[in-house]
Amino acid sequence: MKTNRKRRGIVTVWVAVFGLAILLMLGIACDTAYVYLVGHQLQNTADASALAGTLQVRRGTTISQKAAADAAAACKAGGVFIKLMLNPGNTAGGDVVVGSYNSGSFVPGGTPANAVQVRAKRTASSQNGALPLVFGPGFGFNVSDVERTATAQISGNIMESAIVLLNPNGSCVLQLIGTGGNPYKVDTKPDSSHVGVIQINSTSSNSVCWNGNAQIRAGDIYLGGNQTSAVGSNVLVGGKFRINAPPVPDPLAWLPPPSKPPLQTNNKSPLNPGWYSGGLPTGKNMKLNAGIYYIDGGITMGGNDFLDASAGVMLYLHTGSINMGGNSDIKIQPMASGAYQGISIYQDRANTASSTLKGTTSLNNTGTIYMPGSALSVDGTPKSVGRQIIADKLTVQGDAAVVVKYDGSNKAQDHKVWLVK
Repeated sequence: MKTNRKRRGIVTVWVAVFGLAILLMLGIACDTAYVYLVGHQLQNTADASALAGTLQVRRGTTISQKAAADAAAACKAGGVFIKLMLNPGNTAGGDVVVGSYNSGSFVPGGTPANAVQVRAKRTASSQNGALPLVFGPGFGFNVSDVERTATAQISGNIMESAIVLLNPNGSCVLQLIGTGGNPYKVDTKPDSSHVGVIQINSTSSNSVCWNGNAQIRAGDIYLGGNQTSAVGSNVLVGGKFRINAPPVPDPLAWLPPPSKPPLQTNNKSPLNPGWYSGGLPTGKNMKLNAGIYYIDGGITMGGNDFLDASAGVMLYLHTGSINMGGNSDIKIQPMASGAYQGISIYQDRANTASSTLKGTTSLNNTGTIYMPGSALSVDGTPKSVGRQIIADKLTVQGDAAVVVKYDGSNKAQDHKVWLVK
């Protein structure tokens, strides 16, 4: 009997020993699988973050790093959203590093900047902390450091685009009607210091339409379609038609609309920045103080109406459009600093109302006209309409001439972005 009791005691000990060993192995296996899963999540985060930062790399290190951090903040790893530490000095080893990638090698801070490297981490030194283990604490292992890295690169041409027409497949996206008294209906090459190309995304084989002897003076014109009739014409002076060109993204797609400010009730000159719910007041001598004008209902002008917005103004058309007639005129100078610097007119992307600039001098503008979802028509006898036009379509008719003095702002990018590491 004593021998049996001793044997049972030994069996109990071995069961306990093997049981603990099995639990240890199961715990290690479960935590290993968990670390492996979180590693995959961090890799996905690093990939998405590097791609997002690289899309903005040509706009500068600060903007590129923020885009990468924002993308990471939308991703979870180990149950928490990933926070990347911004890297103002752009130093090697940082969470987000902007640099150059060539011949299989990434150089932090290298020029020209064409790549972004991201380290997504759950480590003791990261903002999210190390990854807590589930079974490890029972065996003296509380956390694990997990880190993954990704590098993305951008390539492609940077287009010096004075005019960008975004309509993807329409015909007559650029339309010239009548020759008029000006030598060129559209001129993006008014002098040696201002030379801009024209980008037309439409894949239509008839995206440029003209009649009579209408001509364009510009750098090259990039057509998304196979419009051979344009190639064999004399409508373009100073450049060449480039058919079957890849479309370019909206150069200002990154720019958010302004927030709606308090309602303005003053309808007398001078007007102050704010929200105008029933259209912008107009008159024979209406002056606008500097700032952003958030407009519902658009702007309608006729007779001898004159709008003086030369103090540093952006007209934001939340709803409605600009319709000018008679001898009306607008003089506008954009703001020189801030998020909206250089933008004279910003029409909301969801606002598809067409605008007409018509009069004796029309729009005396030194900034960018941004109407990505709407058609712009220029009629009458106006000439200068700014330093850049980004719209869905553009029509120039009558005796009008569109002269764009492009200054290199808001370059359109024919680019490809991909992961290289």
